[in-house]
Amino acid sequence: MQKLIKNIPRKATEAIMQNLDPRRFRLKRWHILLLTLLIVCGVAFSIQLTYMSAVWDETVRLLGGFMIYQGEINEYLMFTRYPPLMDFVTAGYFGVFGASVFSARLVSVTFSLFTLAAVFALASKAYGRKVAFVSCAILATMPGYIFISRVALLDIPIVFFFTATLLMFLIWLHSGKNSAIILCGLLLGVATLTKYQAIVAGLVILVALPLLFYRNNYFKAKISRFPLLLASTAIIIVPTLAWIYSSGILGQWLGLMQSSDTLTNVYGARFPLPIFYMLETTIPFDYMHPILLPVFIMGLLGLGFLVWRRKPEDKLLLVWFAVVYIFFTFVGTRSWRYVMPLFPVLAISASNLIIFLYGKLANAWRSARTPSNKKLVAKLSAGVLIGLSGGMLVASVVDAYNWISGDSKYIELPETVNYIAERLGDPGESVLVVCGVNLVNQKGVEFYLKAYESKTNQVLLYPLEPADTYTPNFNVTTMTDLCKAYNVKYLILFENRGETYYNSTLTAGSIGQAILDDGEVYYEATFGAKPDRLFVFRVNGKANS
Repeated sequence: MQKLIKNIPRKATEAIMQNLDPRRFRLKRWHILLLTLLIVCGVAFSIQLTYMSAVWDETVRLLGGFMIYQGEINEYLMFTRYPPLMDFVTAGYFGVFGASVFSARLVSVTFSLFTLAAVFALASKAYGRKVAFVSCAILATMPGYIFISRVALLDIPIVFFFTATLLMFLIWLHSGKNSAIILCGLLLGVATLTKYQAIVAGLVILVALPLLFYRNNYFKAKISRFPLLLASTAIIIVPTLAWIYSSGILGQWLGLMQSSDTLTNVYGARFPLPIFYMLETTIPFDYMHPILLPVFIMGLLGLGFLVWRRKPEDKLLLVWFAVVYIFFTFVGTRSWRYVMPLFPVLAISASNLIIFLYGKLANAWRSARTPSNKKLVAKLSAGVLIGLSGGMLVASVVDAYNWISGDSKYIELPETVNYIAERLGDPGESVLVVCGVNLVNQKGVEFYLKAYESKTNQVLLYPLEPADTYTPNFNVTTMTDLCKAYNVKYLILFENRGETYYNSTLTAGSIGQAILDDGEVYYEATFGAKPDRLFVFRVNGKANS
């Protein structure tokens, strides 16, 4: 070994020894702080992760992942209308942790931590580790970020892949390495397999390139590498599209992608278009504040600061914000969740402003030329800035806690499904969910029945549309005929917190009374406490014959 080392040139030997120096692998202060933040967030986001009942949108992930986990690929392809990546990831989590709501939501928790790490890497590359850590702290305490990190939806994975794609784009801008732009394209392809709208990240890159290099001799060299990004993206997307096309359901997916119902358009028309997401991301409803208003204002002021400073990295963030905001403003279906890729931008811009102001104040009181009275003012101002910044983070966490605790009323749906499963004999017997709503719905019951009880009985829904977002067209005779046609043995009716169904005078009480008055169904059991009770009805022998 010594002879071999002697034959290696001295400089090469020194480089090797330097790379093997254990001190190179020591965690720096900011890395330790980031690791601490990730641990705290991982624990906090996972507390009582299954307490809230699985909402309607989550059940698509739950059932899709379960079908893949069970090897039912053909059934999955006919069931889903979203790209398959996250359902495969969910199936993997089911394989490791067991098929449950906890496992599916743990996917979001994991990607929320990945997102914080990606934001730290991006902001550190662009502005330094101090700005990077403060950016992560701001993002990690946004109420909307915390809430969505605890549900099995696509939004958090999209934010991660969006951020990671632009991180690699930034690395390519700094290094010029082809490997970076190829990896950027691969990440863009993976992001698109998570949710189609993630292709907007490619639009950000396309718009940013000329703005960053319009007066630079390197523009032609940079744009000449753009085909590498397209090719690497296609490597991911094209085989998947070919697989989807060969399965014969591409037309079905495209039709579902293009569909836009009246209800979503009505929701999207609540605020004027230019400022829709200004309001939607701060006060969509009285109890929801995805981004606390002071934090949002600080983020906007930070964007103004970036406009004033105009570093290349500043321009990238500004393009990122503008493209995402404009694109989703003009998409027919609108929700604050769709513009979550803006959350890292606002966090980084707010962090930039805070660190810049603090740096100016620190320079003022440390300078020997600054009068003592002005030094005192600078120190007091810095204290106020730190106090306000810390107060915003604490207020965001408190707001997130209030939001989650208000939404996370426990509903005994697993217990209800267990009760019914123990009494289902013939696999041909069905279960009917009456007036399904967001918290108690057909697919949720189906998941609990399959994953928790190992039952394959069919689960039906009447009326077909969710009763908390569509006016229910309920007719007890039609319901009874449905029970006879599909051999329904049990009915589930949720109390719906005592509220009337959407745009109607109907309540769970009036529906339940109509069911009993018909005489074909009788009451059997109640689960939970008022106003979140679940009522179980059994179809009698005459109706079930």
